[in-house]
Amino acid sequence: MPECSTSLRPPTTPSELVDNILRCPERFRRAMIVLLTVAGLLALAFYTLAHWDQFKPLIEFLITR
Repeated sequence: MPECSTSLRPPTTPSELVDNILRCPERFRRAMIVLLTVAGLLALAFYTLAHWDQFKPLIEFLITR
């Protein structure tokens, strides 16, 4: 199997993207974990803001403890 590319140039075509993923699945896996973690944290933050009245007592309790 070919080695992972160390180029910082992003893929310009879908076939280049697929080639990069197939060539280096570990890098793709790490990138997906980071992406999903950030997306989950953002979703949690927006959910907390949308339901602030429910979370306010808990957050105040944790801060003042």
